[in-house]
Amino acid sequence: MLVSFFIGFMLALVVILAVACRKLTALYKATQTAWLKLDSRLKNRGELLPLLALSAAAWPEVDRALIYALKNLREDCRQANTLPRRIACEKEVTCKLKQIFTAVQNNTALQQDPPFIKLQRTLILAEHHAERAKRRYNNAVRDFNTLAHTIPLNLLAAMFELSPREYFDFQESLPKSH
Repeated sequence: MLVSFFIGFMLALVVILAVACRKLTALYKATQTAWLKLDSRLKNRGELLPLLALSAAAWPEVDRALIYALKNLREDCRQANTLPRRIACEKEVTCKLKQIFTAVQNNTALQQDPPFIKLQRTLILAEHHAERAKRRYNNAVRDFNTLAHTIPLNLLAAMFELSPREYFDFQESLPKSH
């Protein structure tokens, strides 16, 4: 009787650990997938920066240093090899975009310029896509980190070298609707 109870207990423990391991790896893969989508959205946003810099070069209200900084930020973000550096770079992009769009609000001619309006709408759409991808990534990270910090799952996570993921946080640069 005691032997069958022990065997049943061990079998139940193995099943629970297998399910937990599967859930941990699934959540870890979800964070990786969400990161790839976020990275793609941020790169799409970055592809618009040279166009915006070129367009902004014709505006007398915009500081030339801002234009050059905006132009170089795309490459800086691509070369960021750690998440904290990438977040800092994306925050810098956000700051520069805010400065550009503040200058646009002061120029009524630009607000009526069809090519610029099209670029602005494209940039707003790219920003919204990046925001959505950021939320999905952060949600996946939250779910994984919560499960990976739960006892005894933290031992499984350590055994399979599934380290906690970092959140990706940056501020919005553009208005919600236009």
